[in-house]
Formats: sequence, C-alpha cells, structure tokens
Amino acid sequence: MVPNRLIFGRLMPAGLTGRGFGGLGLRTLALRGGAIGAVAICGWDCYGGSDATVAGVVALAGLAIGTGLAIHDLATLTGAVARRRALPASLIPTFRPRDHALGISVHIVF
Repeated sequence: MVPNRLIFGRLMPAGLTGRGFGGLGLRTLALRGGAIGAVAICGWDCYGGSDATVAGVVALAGLAIGTGLAIHDLATLTGAVARRRALPASLIPTFRPRDHALGISVHIVF
C-alpha cells in the first residue's frame, strides 16, 4: 500500500494544479508501472530464481523513481509557490533623506 502523500504530493493545495496533476501522473506511472511490470514478469506465485530477481528489481526501480519524483516535488515546492505568488511588477514609494527626494522604485520580475 502506497501512502497518498507519495502519490498526490503537496502541489495541488499550493495552487499549482497543472504541475500537481503532471507529478501525479508521473508518480502513478512509475509506481503502478513497477508493480504491474513485476507481476507481468513473474506472476503472483513467484519464489526464487532469476525471474523473481528481475521482478524485484523492476518493482524497486518503480518505487525508487516514484519516491524520487515525490522528493523532487517537495524540495522545489517553496520556490514554485514563491514564483507563482510573485507579482510581475511592483511600485514602491521611496524617500532619500540625504537629498530630501521622493521617488518610486520599480521592481520587475521575469
């Protein structure tokens, strides 16, 4: 049984639904593909032998890829949310006491 957080990740609550569904698809493909591939290679009643070894490697590879994708999504979540919430341009009123000057500072994010 795979934990739901590993499949669904944390991107959808952060407002990144496109990336969340893309990650969901990739993780599901990796996790389910590894399990289905292992069963297709060896079947349900597989004990010992080279088929069991290959099936175990396929299952572990699927689990490792799915877990790696989940870790990548969690590691890059903070930056992705910050980029999504960043305003493309901001105007900030400024004052320089040395010159007694008022002004506007423009910040453009791209």
